[in-house]
Amino acid sequence: MRAPLPLLLFFALCGVFAGWLVGGATPAGVRDVELHDQPWRLARKVDNPLEVAPGRWTLLPYLFGDFDLQMDVELAAGTHLDLLVRQVEPRSVDKAREPFAGRWSTLRLSTDGDGPAWRSRDEAFAQIERPGVGLAPGLLATVWVRARGAVVAANVAGKDVGAHACVDRYGMAALVARGGNAVVRRLEILPVPGASPWWWARGTWAAFGGLAALAMAFVARARGASASWYLISAVPVVLLAWQVARRADLELAFSPRTALALALGGCLLGAVALLLRRVPRVLAVVVAGLVLAEGAGHMRHRNDGIEPLFGVDAGNQISEAYAQLVRGPRGLQGVDGKGPRVFLLGGQLLYDRGAPTEHVELLLGRDLSARLQKPVATPCLPTVDGWTGQQWRLFQRCFTGHRPQIVVLGVPRDEMARDPATDVARSTPADVQRVIGDAKGWCEKNGSRLLVFADASLPAELLEAVKAAARDDLVVARDGASPADLARQLAERLAPWLQP
Repeated sequence: MRAPLPLLLFFALCGVFAGWLVGGATPAGVRDVELHDQPWRLARKVDNPLEVAPGRWTLLPYLFGDFDLQMDVELAAGTHLDLLVRQVEPRSVDKAREPFAGRWSTLRLSTDGDGPAWRSRDEAFAQIERPGVGLAPGLLATVWVRARGAVVAANVAGKDVGAHACVDRYGMAALVARGGNAVVRRLEILPVPGASPWWWARGTWAAFGGLAALAMAFVARARGASASWYLISAVPVVLLAWQVARRADLELAFSPRTALALALGGCLLGAVALLLRRVPRVLAVVVAGLVLAEGAGHMRHRNDGIEPLFGVDAGNQISEAYAQLVRGPRGLQGVDGKGPRVFLLGGQLLYDRGAPTEHVELLLGRDLSARLQKPVATPCLPTVDGWTGQQWRLFQRCFTGHRPQIVVLGVPRDEMARDPATDVARSTPADVQRVIGDAKGWCEKNGSRLLVFADASLPAELLEAVKAAARDDLVVARDGASPADLARQLAERLAPWLQP
């Protein structure tokens, strides 16, 4: 006996609901995003071109979709110029700001050697000193960039340098220089129409799910499926779609259309398996699982390569660090500041202990400036939960261009916190001693001095190791001290070192 039409419609409605759930994997803040659709041109006079210097980037805070970019640029000797594209970072959506690790890709131009043109975010940090497309210093070069979807391609000085697959299909852009200055004489970005936004509408995938489910229902009816099949098989379809949507974490990214199709197809294939017998059923379940896993796998971002350097959900710190910029209570600080510089390492849990006006960075800078009667910069890395190994790696990788007169290496009380995933301590007393030794060696080679700042209430074993490694160049925070007291305690030791 053929199944009645209402059962077929019920199964089709479950397919609609499954498609609606899968379509919801794309964040609402992306489905409704307003992309910049007007041409953008550098508005500078011929005799006043844009100069990009180390620690002073040019950020274009517009969300571009597909575009064509043209740029005329000259690089000084020993310079790397990075063009960051598809730059997506946390932003406010419906008055909420979701934390995640900022993403981008870069096209690197260099007058110091020749190397790969395109790099992902993680590759850029791993190869931060390696050259990109080789250019002659002082000569004008024209750069063309074509961005379509997640794929960007470039031509530099008449040479096709290939294409690169980005994580995102939209985002901001920025220019970052290292080693020397770059002069941009022309920069134009022309938006072009991209894929229709209906591809990411929940209604679109609800329609796909409904049509596919309806077709399956008619096939099942033709094969003589029992009435119970329509009721039982609809359950895994909806449950699997709910799991896909619940586990997706796209962090303001457009989900790949193929990933959405695979995820929805995997959900529906689970129902097909119930139509089959024995071995074909097992094979169908395996295929459905593989298809579903492949689709769902593209709905989460892996940050294994960047989190050891920046910590979890580092946001815009990542691109700013690549540009040698430090964000603190005073805003962004670059490498071109005048006067003495004291660089604070240790994390915000160590230095940020109250209201914004009570940040140790601010209080220490004011105290030292008053004692020396001249401005003293005290940049502090914005990592929230830092520890010595992580902070020193980040400083060495990104911020040695600041050339501080003094480096303050903080040892926070959570230095030996255990990783919740592995239950392994992230640091040990021996690790801290090794980091202090490395920091001392760097400071000696670069004309700096190192002061170790130990937080109050460190474990006895850790404090003894710190004292043995730091010796006289150590300040131990007083237990219960206010931020002003900590700043004063540090300033008393640092001020004599900054005297001419």
